[in-house]
Amino acid sequence: MRKPRHTQKLLLDIIYDAINTAPNALARIALYVAQDPEAVLALSIADLARNTATGSASIVRFCRTLGLSGFREFKIALSGEIERRKLSGELAERAPSEAVD
Repeated sequence: MRKPRHTQKLLLDIIYDAINTAPNALARIALYVAQDPEAVLALSIADLARNTATGSASIVRFCRTLGLSGFREFKIALSGEIERRKLSGELAERAPSEAVD
C-alpha cells in the first residue's frame, strides 16, 4: 500500500511564494534564487548578497524564514530539492521572471 503524498510545501515552492509576499530585500533574494537555483549552489553568502543588492544578514534572515538555520543548511536543502525535481521533471516547469519593485 502506498503512503499518501506528503502535503508540506517544498523549499522552492516557498521561495516562489516569497517573491510576492516577503519584504523587499527578501523578495529580491527569493527572485534571484528562483530564477536559477542551481547557480546559487556555487555562490558564497557574500556573492549572493552582492548579486541581490542585500547584505549577509538578509541572506541569513531569508534562510531562517524558510525554516533553516542558515546559508549552509539552505544550500544543502536546495541541492536536495533540485535533484528531486530533476528526477521528477518539475524544475523546468516553474521559472519566475517577474521583477520585484
